[in-house]
Amino acid sequence: MAYRIASIGDGHWFSRLYPSLQKKQGIELYKISGLSRYEKKKEFLSSLGIDESRYYSVTPNAPLPDDFFEGADVVYVSDPNEFHAAHIIDALSHGKKVAVEKAIATNAEDYQHVIEYIKSNNLEGKFYLHLHYAYKILTLNLSLLLEKYTTKYGKVISSRSVFFENENEEDSRRAAWLFGLGNGGIFLDWIHPFEIYLKGALADKISLDSCTSYAVNQGYHESLPTGLHEVVSMGGRFFSEGFKADVYIAKGVKSALAHKFVDFIFNNGYTLRLDYVNSDVEFTSMYKGVWTLYDDKMMVLESGNPVGKNTAEIFADKLYDLCQGNRMDFSLEDANFIFSPYWAYLEKFSDSPIVKDNKEITHFLEYPLATYLEPMHAKA
Repeated sequence: MAYRIASIGDGHWFSRLYPSLQKKQGIELYKISGLSRYEKKKEFLSSLGIDESRYYSVTPNAPLPDDFFEGADVVYVSDPNEFHAAHIIDALSHGKKVAVEKAIATNAEDYQHVIEYIKSNNLEGKFYLHLHYAYKILTLNLSLLLEKYTTKYGKVISSRSVFFENENEEDSRRAAWLFGLGNGGIFLDWIHPFEIYLKGALADKISLDSCTSYAVNQGYHESLPTGLHEVVSMGGRFFSEGFKADVYIAKGVKSALAHKFVDFIFNNGYTLRLDYVNSDVEFTSMYKGVWTLYDDKMMVLESGNPVGKNTAEIFADKLYDLCQGNRMDFSLEDANFIFSPYWAYLEKFSDSPIVKDNKEITHFLEYPLATYLEPMHAKA
């Protein structure tokens, strides 16, 4: 008999996961809750095998009816981020295992409330937070690469992360909601590099030194940040004393500027670069990105493009493991590492003005890409 999933939400992240659930043996979609009436989504829900008796039309932020949880083995929380904290506690209080994507909460108070509830009720084994960049194939291979290259070239002395996304109609349509702090805004995109530093580079300490926000795409919104530059200090086995990372995040940039990469600079001046691909590419092809080792003149020394499961397929595996009672490899301490810079921002920098000057915005976008060169010929 397959484990049964009850999904809170049937939107963006659900649509990414569902094809992998279909392929995963031993687990099945059982119930769904959503904001629309069943009749409005009947064709879509029928394609999922969900009839009206297993669909629950709900009001935002309202408790789900008790019978939504009946018969389910795990509850998957994938509705808007601002509702996650309440739904996590609701599901756990009904005795269910819970998996959530991207955000436990969008403010420190709700986040801490969830963490304390889990710990005080000894529910760590019933909760799993899935963060996609922690499980991308490049990230999963990173620690082995750093082990190899720090032995040869010395510890990592600095890093630069650039996550610039194309302008697109969906983000433009949802901008007022998407970039509002109630939903986490762009700050729930800046966690992606931290996932890589934690799970790939094995960082074990992190603190936010500074953060500047930019109105990169004022067509999205004039008064909400659509770009960030933060400096973070980190510690870890591969990092030198005083290691810092510059993290650049932007949404709504022109296609020529749209890149997602992380550089690790070693003591001898060599650079290991991880070039990530968009999820659409990852989910529809075998290509999962490429890593490249450059010397101090940015000549290519080595490169590789590892293959494997996409992050939705890995998430389906994790859901099965959670149902099985297996130990999960993402802890509450890991979550604290990922989200603590955001809580620090809200405490220290949230009142800082948003940069709107075009020259400063252009510099913000172009500066971190200045060393992003087309791969040169490898040395003989």
